[in-house]
Amino acid sequence: MAWVIGILAILFFLWLIIVSPAFRSLVFGLVALIISGGILYYQFDKRKDERARKAILISQIEIQDINLVTEYGSYKIEGRIKNLSSYVLSELDFRVVMQDCEPSAQSEDKCNTIGDVSTNAWINVPSQQIRSFDASVRFVDMPKARGKLVWSYNITGTKAKY
Repeated sequence: MAWVIGILAILFFLWLIIVSPAFRSLVFGLVALIISGGILYYQFDKRKDERARKAILISQIEIQDINLVTEYGSYKIEGRIKNLSSYVLSELDFRVVMQDCEPSAQSEDKCNTIGDVSTNAWINVPSQQIRSFDASVRFVDMPKARGKLVWSYNITGTKAKY
């Protein structure tokens, strides 16, 4: 019974739009206002995110005791983060590279990259404090290493909490 009332309400609404120019203007005005508000909100949110990503410099982050550990057939990067900025750190972006190196390799010249992935850690590190973190690292289609596995990381981005 409720669906019949809903259909009748929609039909009545459409009938009012057709026969009443004032109601039609009101509906189209409200729709335009809602769309404009959505666009403005999107632009504001985009600028806020850009400011949050530029607030903390990578040089203001210190990584300590970092390890790459095996977790259920995948990997996890874990360690401690020290936030040297004046903002609360809410996200840290990483690039993790896995290389297959010849056992006698002393440099990266005799290494082949077999995994290269970007990941991030969602955290809450207040200014001038240290927190533990971890982030999943999934190397898709990574072949089995023939030599010595060597991994490296670098921080690619930060995000502050406003």
